[in-house]
Amino acid sequence: MNRELQLLQNLSVHKVLDVLPDPAWISNPSGEVFLINQAYRACFQTEDFTLERLQHLIPEPDRKRVLEDFRAGIAAGTDFTLTFRLIMKQEAVWHELKVTPIHQSKTLEAWMGILHELRETEGYLEALMENAPVGLGLIDQDYRVRLLNSRLLEDLPFSRAELQQSSLNTLYQGSFHQVQPHIDAVFQRGEPSPPLEFESQHPVPGRPPVHWRVRYFPVRSKGQQLLGAGFVSDNIRELKEAQKHLEQERAFLQRLTDEIPATIQIRKIQDYTTLFSNRHTYTALGYTREEVDRMTLDEVLAMAPPEDLPRIMEVAQQVRALQPGESIEDEYRLRHKDGGWRWFLVRTSIFEWTEDGEPLHALSVGLDITDRKQAELQLAESEQRLQGLIEGHTRFVSDTSHEIKTPLAGIQGNLEVLLRYDNIPAEEKREIIQDCYREAVRLGRLVTDLLSMARTGHGLLMLETELRFDHLVLDTVRDFESIKGQHELKVGEVSSCTVLGDPDRLKQLLVILTGNALKYTPDGGTVTLTLECHGDEVELVVKDTGIGIRQEDLPKVFERYFRADHSALGKDPGGTGLGLPIARWIVEQHGGQIVLESESGKGTTVRVRLPACPLDD
Repeated sequence: MNRELQLLQNLSVHKVLDVLPDPAWISNPSGEVFLINQAYRACFQTEDFTLERLQHLIPEPDRKRVLEDFRAGIAAGTDFTLTFRLIMKQEAVWHELKVTPIHQSKTLEAWMGILHELRETEGYLEALMENAPVGLGLIDQDYRVRLLNSRLLEDLPFSRAELQQSSLNTLYQGSFHQVQPHIDAVFQRGEPSPPLEFESQHPVPGRPPVHWRVRYFPVRSKGQQLLGAGFVSDNIRELKEAQKHLEQERAFLQRLTDEIPATIQIRKIQDYTTLFSNRHTYTALGYTREEVDRMTLDEVLAMAPPEDLPRIMEVAQQVRALQPGESIEDEYRLRHKDGGWRWFLVRTSIFEWTEDGEPLHALSVGLDITDRKQAELQLAESEQRLQGLIEGHTRFVSDTSHEIKTPLAGIQGNLEVLLRYDNIPAEEKREIIQDCYREAVRLGRLVTDLLSMARTGHGLLMLETELRFDHLVLDTVRDFESIKGQHELKVGEVSSCTVLGDPDRLKQLLVILTGNALKYTPDGGTVTLTLECHGDEVELVVKDTGIGIRQEDLPKVFERYFRADHSALGKDPGGTGLGLPIARWIVEQHGGQIVLESESGKGTTVRVRLPACPLDD
């Protein structure tokens, strides 16, 4: 209540109250809090005004009607007049209450009520007009000003006599058409017109141009006869100049911030509507200002990933609790118009508070950090690959050392036996030498793998010879028959196929794939090789019933030094992790493709497709 009274006292119209000779008041827009003048205090012997106090002065038959009409007038939002009796010194005296809305920038700021004793209306009306801080007047149907106050004359280039004797249409030739429809509407419909604002084309010499805000309303007699069109005029030039200056400053701020490569927004805390934003706010996401201005709040939120919305709403609540000098910084993803995601680093602070200390507007400044995020992601992936490479190299060195030491130890041990004992039976000597030979072959194969891997990146030339690929397949199967152990090595359909390639490299390919299949298949399992011709393409399939490969490991099987999990096998099958990378290199050098399909626990299938050559007749 005290705050409402303070607001009323701050209004400029408050200054009019105490100069009015009649009881008068101003109220808040809802018509609940009143500020009275000295004349009202003296007339009713009270220091304040309430509807409850007033109704005790109204005779019982009039009381309900007057209060209902008053509330209806307040609800309608336009000026209205009430006529009723008041008990004054035990006598019911007729009074007229004129209530007028007070607007500021089209916003209802207050109401003014002036109470006249009807038998003295004329004198009070004249006093009111002369002391009002706005221009007041009355126009008849011939467009002559019958009544006007001195305040109005201050901003007009005509005298009182000229205005009362000449038609406004004559005095304001060329500009009267601006106001004539509003005056005619009052006479034709008997209703007040909406406020009209315009710049006068007839300034007073030596004074700045006048910018008028005029409101026309019907003036009636007690018998409801229309006497003329009353009007209230106010020179709002200073207000318009302030608005113009504000618009210029806003335009300057807009131009300035439009050149900043960061998003800048000012939003209302209450409903998050945008009050200001720079060009980068829209272009960063591929939209125009008009497209974003038409977006609803739901459409704006839909630009963020659904999983991010709870965090965004949580940050929005934290913003409301910020104190002066505090800010919140966070990273967000928003969908670009082209469908991609853009990352923003946004810092938000409170830009303005209400008089009660409540947050009113929030300022957000954001930087597009998409490139940084992508670089961070690429760096993380590179670090992961590097870590894998380092681990692979470490494992490779360890495994290679083991693989080399084992055959060397076997060779060395057998040779020491031959050197130490002269009388070894011939049969045992033969077995020792065979053991040395096998270990030497194993060592040679390991060295061959290492050399092959080293050569894959150095443009090693391939022989190009037409050869029967089916013969190579069958030869490879025969080679593995003696070392297949407890596995079943089967040959499926093997078509007669000719390819153009290097026989040694293609044989190496077959050895790697067949050896891997046997190595990762438990005893009793089956490895099957098939070869088919499909027009200009040859397809080799090596299929096993082994332990398979986990889905997460499949993308890595062709990486150097990578070895899939072999725990299901119950033993370490050995190897350097170089076989499949070498196999892929051989296939690619022959213009082909290699694909590996596998499921953990269900075996692995490798498909190799090579260009075919037509068979000779």
